[in-house]
Amino acid sequence: MEGLLKKAGQLVDHRAAMLAELATLETEIMARRHRELEKLRDDWVNEIERQQAGGYLPTDDEVRA
Repeated sequence: MEGLLKKAGQLVDHRAAMLAELATLETEIMARRHRELEKLRDDWVNEIERQQAGGYLPTDDEVRA
């Protein structure tokens, strides 16, 4: 019985370590995805501004008027 309790404790410790590692990986993935989305947003805004400067799209002021 004592051996089973010791093994169970080891399994719990292992599971906790794995969960901590997964949390770290999830944080890294979320940060990378956030950076990717920011770059896509910036590219999109730059494209709109380029088209506005070329006269292909109305400017922000023209849209608001």
